[in-house]
Amino acid sequence: LPQCTALQSFGLVSTGVDDGGIAALAQALPQCPALQEFALRCNSIGDGGAAALAGALPLCAELGNLTLLRTGFGDGGAAALAQALPQCTKLCSLLLDSPRIGDSGTTALAQALPQCMALHELLLGHSRIGDGGAAALAQELPRCTALQSLQLKDSDIGDEAATALAQALPLCTSLGYLHLISRDTAGGGAGPLVQALSRSTALQKLRLSNSPDESEDGEGGRSALELVIDSWQELYAGPSDLESAVLQHALAVWMRA
Repeated sequence: LPQCTALQSFGLVSTGVDDGGIAALAQALPQCPALQEFALRCNSIGDGGAAALAGALPLCAELGNLTLLRTGFGDGGAAALAQALPQCTKLCSLLLDSPRIGDSGTTALAQALPQCMALHELLLGHSRIGDGGAAALAQELPRCTALQSLQLKDSDIGDEAATALAQALPLCTSLGYLHLISRDTAGGGAGPLVQALSRSTALQKLRLSNSPDESEDGEGGRSALELVIDSWQELYAGPSDLESAVLQHALAVWMRA
């Protein structure tokens, strides 16, 4: 890698790389001055590997896209990344996916987000984010002035935290897309999220589901409620195992707009 001075994109998918391998890789990354995209998918990276990577990221001056999907690090690794992210001044896309990230790791990331001035896309998926982490995100989102897309997939966000997110949405002047998949959100939280659209000047598309098995194209997995509201021109609701009152509420809000 140190000899790849023109390397712009690097990725490892299902390679079995461990924390030791990531630590060695992290030492080489700063010697790739043109690196813009870094991705690790389906590798068992622990907190130690995430911390080693976090130490190298601020030295990658051109890094714009960071993707860490189906990894194994938890709150400690997320906290280490949170310390590094504000120093990645060109970072515009952050995709994180780990079943071990919980509320404390999410809170650390949330507090770092307003300092990521170029970040416009954020995904936190397949995690243990609960009400505490979601509440921290809700508090910080209005300060994320460049953020345009937020996806919180397969989380444990309940109705109370979903309502807190709904209250923050009208204050998010750039956020145009919110995709929330939560195992714990029912009618009480989905309604305020839909209603927030009428008070949000930037939000154009809202996708809600309580199915952790939902596929990106809406096919496969068990049936779940999904609402898609695109610029108040399209409202779609798929098969529902949530309260039907949510759809009725969405339709009522939509008709009043």
